[in-house]
Amino acid sequence: MQPQKLRMKNFGPFIDETVDFRVFDGQGLFLISGKTGAGKTTIFDAMTYALFGQTSGKLRSPKEMRSSFAVASAATEVSFTFEHGGFAYEITRRPEQVLTRTRGEGLAKKAAKTSLVIFDDQGQEKEQLTKGVDKYIQDLLHLTADQFFKIIMLPQGEFRNFLVASSLEKEQVLRKLFDTQLYQDVTDWLKDQEAAGTEALEVLSVKATTVAEHFQWEQPQTATSWRELPDLWQTDLASLQDKISELETAVSSAQAAEKVAEQAFYQGKELQGYFDEQAELDIQAKELAEKGPEILDMQKEIAALTWAQSNQHLLRELDQSQSTCEGYEKQVAASKTQLQSLAEQLAAWEAEKTTLQSVEATLAQEQKELTQKELLLPVAQQHERLTDEVSAVRQTLKQFAQVQDKLTKQQNQLAKDQEKLESLAGEGQALQSQKLQLTQLASLKERLVQLTKEQEDLAQEISEKTAASDGQRQKAQALVEQAATTKAELLQVKSRQASLMIAKLSQDLLPGEPCPVCGSREHPAHQVTELPTVDFGENESRLTQLETQWQELSQASTLAYAEMDHLIQGVDQLARQKEQGLTASRELLAQFTAELAHFTQEKPGDVATSLALYEELQEQVTKALAESNQAKEQLASLSGTVDQLTTEKEQLAQQQQEAQTQKNRLEGEITSLNRQLDGISLSDLQEVIKSLETEIQLKNQCLQAFAHKGTQLQQEQTALSATLTQQTEQAAKARITADTAAKAVAECLAQAPSPTSEAEFRKLVTGLGQLAVLQETVRKYEQQRDYVTRSQEKVTQRLADKVPPDLATLSVKQAEAQEQTTKLRNLLASCLAQKESNEQIQAQLVQLIKENEALVARQSELTQLTDTISGKNRYKTSLERYILQKYLQEVLVVANERLLRLTKGRYQFQLAEKDTGGRGQKGLDVDIYDDNSGQTRRVQTLSGGESFIAALALALSLADVIQNRAGGIPIEALFIDEGFGSLDEESLEMALEALSMIETEGRLIGIISHVQELKERISRKLLVKAQGTGQSRIELQA
Repeated sequence: MQPQKLRMKNFGPFIDETVDFRVFDGQGLFLISGKTGAGKTTIFDAMTYALFGQTSGKLRSPKEMRSSFAVASAATEVSFTFEHGGFAYEITRRPEQVLTRTRGEGLAKKAAKTSLVIFDDQGQEKEQLTKGVDKYIQDLLHLTADQFFKIIMLPQGEFRNFLVASSLEKEQVLRKLFDTQLYQDVTDWLKDQEAAGTEALEVLSVKATTVAEHFQWEQPQTATSWRELPDLWQTDLASLQDKISELETAVSSAQAAEKVAEQAFYQGKELQGYFDEQAELDIQAKELAEKGPEILDMQKEIAALTWAQSNQHLLRELDQSQSTCEGYEKQVAASKTQLQSLAEQLAAWEAEKTTLQSVEATLAQEQKELTQKELLLPVAQQHERLTDEVSAVRQTLKQFAQVQDKLTKQQNQLAKDQEKLESLAGEGQALQSQKLQLTQLASLKERLVQLTKEQEDLAQEISEKTAASDGQRQKAQALVEQAATTKAELLQVKSRQASLMIAKLSQDLLPGEPCPVCGSREHPAHQVTELPTVDFGENESRLTQLETQWQELSQASTLAYAEMDHLIQGVDQLARQKEQGLTASRELLAQFTAELAHFTQEKPGDVATSLALYEELQEQVTKALAESNQAKEQLASLSGTVDQLTTEKEQLAQQQQEAQTQKNRLEGEITSLNRQLDGISLSDLQEVIKSLETEIQLKNQCLQAFAHKGTQLQQEQTALSATLTQQTEQAAKARITADTAAKAVAECLAQAPSPTSEAEFRKLVTGLGQLAVLQETVRKYEQQRDYVTRSQEKVTQRLADKVPPDLATLSVKQAEAQEQTTKLRNLLASCLAQKESNEQIQAQLVQLIKENEALVARQSELTQLTDTISGKNRYKTSLERYILQKYLQEVLVVANERLLRLTKGRYQFQLAEKDTGGRGQKGLDVDIYDDNSGQTRRVQTLSGGESFIAALALALSLADVIQNRAGGIPIEALFIDEGFGSLDEESLEMALEALSMIETEGRLIGIISHVQELKERISRKLLVKAQGTGQSRIELQA
């Protein structure tokens, strides 16, 4: 890639500057010169920003590169043209920025924008991209922004320092260049894994010891290590199995005896039940016989109710026909009353009809007056409209007078504003200089803020980890106390379990049999008469629960103490980092406050005060500069505003004259209309018309309502007469039906089973709800009587030749058999539980032994691997440093080609083969082989000029290797900022000779220097000239 042209608009100190690299013919040396702060580095920032969207040093964001003196309407933009593979590429990039609106007023934020134009080999536009530009450039160059800057720019003094640096210092530089931090991260991860493995082995050992303590020995033995216990436990489990087999045989015999006693008891209990049933049936038969007369009365009442139920419809028909008859008779009486009322109303209407003739005469007079008033309404409306127009014209004349006063005041204010703006505009140059100086302090301020933030974060993290370690310590202590409490209770429960076991065994002792505890056949102290109240199974469950709880608490306390130690180590490490940061922060603060002293008399003492003072100064200068720029813009438009005000006043005077003429004309027309209206206003006229219309409407409605009322009364009288005739006929028919129903009821009563009156008939119908209850009662009585009779016969047959059993004796025998079976079952269950628990513990320990063996093997391999790649080997070389050695060897091979050419075959680079002292890791020290003496010596022995040549060869080779490894395209330009001012005359001569030889490689090489000899010997120059206002210009001298 060969740079062609770079254009910077409102970027850094440049308003609109172009660097045309084509004037240097694409190769050879040229000098870049300019005062400190003029903007030399900004050129490289612009190239990197155009290609990658970020500045070279990353100290400032793209938005911050906008010129502080740029006007709001001018955009910040960088265009970079370069050539590669016969094609030309022009990339243009704009950062996010705030500019004036293209439509309307005010400012608006404009988004970042990028475009790429690709030209063919004939210089014609081939393609233009606005999307995916960053990916296209990445694919084309195969370089990141950081790699590009390292290749194109050799920083001042950095590679001369790299040449003589120690292995540790070289490692830090090479790690950044070749991105080998991954190997160090792998080493750190392996160390963490090794520490975690050691901790896991310790935890596993504690866990195994805890598990072993829970085994319940049948025949206790002693082991030298918990790894030997599984074999010993297997023998103990076999002994316990023999005991379990004996108990299972005893339990089977006891269960058989218990079954025989239980069967005898339940047979006796069943026979006694039959005797009890016979006695109960005799009692029930006697009670049923006593209830016979009551049932007979119920049967008679059921017969009467059944008759009433079958004939109750006759009563309903009688009641319904009588009710209908009474209803019709009431309707006839009501209709007669209404007909009399209507006759009286018609007589009153005829009398009122003569009084309405005077109302009709008044109505005709009011209609005539209404017609006259309506003819005057248009005249009154025109009068009202003209009056409103006159009022509007008068208000307009008043407003014209107010505007005339306002324009006069504005003219006076404009004269004052012009004087003030001229004063503000004159301060712009001084403010721009202050703005630039404060901007140059931004990097110091950002570093100071970053260091302060890091200190605050470290303090916060130290506080949090200290609190966490205290909390972990309290947690561990609490767990230890809980474990001790649980252990004490566990011992008590174990003792109680042993006592329960001994008590049960003692209770089952038989004379002449050996004691299972002591083995004696004589039992003089056999005094246990009953077991304790505590259940054996419940105690066993509690024992298992406590053992598990104690084991978990022991493990948790061990882990808690390990975590506490880890937190304490972290706090110590953070405290050391904080102390180192404080030293750097104090030094930077001293430098920052010294720079601030040029702007203010205040002397800030701490970081916060210094930063606040800086922000205050920045805000003051920015605000004042904005006011100055705004004043310049306002002055330009001020004269136009004055001319506009003069024109407006002239137009206003003409409008006033026209309005006065219109006012006079309207007042004459109003006088003529007043004579026609005879002084009445539009509102009064409208009110009179409305009143007449309302009165006429009310009279018409009254006459219409009166006529309608007479017609309605006559219609109602006719309809009511017809209704009365119909109702009289219906009442007569209903009376006949009621008489027929009464006759049917009388005939029914005469045919009743027993003499019954109509009132008794109605009473029976009312009580029909009891019929179902009585019938159900009689049915149940007869059913119960039949059941008792049949049951007595069956029980008498079953108890023939039987006598009542002795249940108390049978119950005692059954209880004794059950007690013996329960004793044997509990003992067997205890042994089975002990066996199951011991087998689980044995399996857990065997699993832990396998895990331990696997962990030990893995830990051995992990320790060996960690030691190897972390540098604990005879070469004192870590994996990362080994990789860096290979990279450095590759660089030295390339560098030696240049160094031999630059020194005419005298010097070559070599990696140092022996240690240079110290106990740290080695392997990156560089020696120099001198062909004149045939010896290898340290690079620190080279002279100033030789050192420059060696550093230059090494720097160029590093750039080549980085570029080749990244797969990037050739960068045919190089800028060197290597500090020529520190060389003496002889060394400078050697440096110039070396640069002349480098020039033959075909690269475009820019030398950044203030040395006068270079200015005299290098004819092609790129001059960056500061203008004294924060702006800079670029001049090219080919």
